[in-house]
Amino acid sequence: PFVTEELVVNISPALAAPEGLAADDNTLYISDGLNRIVRVGISSGPSNPLPGEADLLPITGLQQGLGDARGLSLSDTHLYIADTNNDRVVRVPLGGGDAEVVPVNDVGGLLNPTAVLTLGDEELIITDSGNDRIVVVNFDPPESEAHSFATLIPGGFSGPAGLAAGLNALFVADSENNRIVRIDIE
Repeated sequence: PFVTEELVVNISPALAAPEGLAADDNTLYISDGLNRIVRVGISSGPSNPLPGEADLLPITGLQQGLGDARGLSLSDTHLYIADTNNDRVVRVPLGGGDAEVVPVNDVGGLLNPTAVLTLGDEELIITDSGNDRIVVVNFDPPESEAHSFATLIPGGFSGPAGLAAGLNALFVADSENNRIVRIDIE
C-alpha cells in the first residue's frame, strides 16, 4: 500500500511551481519557478537538516544565473540541472565548489533542454527538446570535463521531454510524437 503525505518544505519565499526532482538517501533536490535549487533533508543525521528543513543549494562560478531550471539528476558527485532558458546543462559539485556548464560543443550546443539523466558517473543523457534530439555526454575519465564528448541518439524525436532508465533500456517521452521510445543500453 502507498501512503501519501505532503512534505512540508520550510523555505522562504515558499516553493513556486516545482518541476524537477532528484533524491539520494538523505536529500531531496527541487527545482522551482524562482530559478533556484531547494535542498530538503529527508532523513535525520549529523550532516543533514531535520526532515522537511530546507535551504538553497549554493550555485557559484557561473557567469549567468539559472533560467527556468527544470530537470534534475544526481550522480555520486554532482547534481545536473537542465537550465532550459539558458540552453545549457549545469553540474554542481555536491561537496561544494563552483558549478560548470556541461560541454556539448561536439553536437553544436543545446536548445531548450528539459530533462537530464545520469547513468553512473560516466554518462549523462539530455533531452535537447528545441533541437528534437537526445544528446549523450560521455565523461572519460568519469566526471572529467577535459575529456568529454557528446553524441546523438537517432530516433526521429519531436520535443523529447522526459527520461527514465531501467531494464537495460533508456525510455524517452517523445512529447510531440505522442509516444514513448525504448532504446536498449549496452
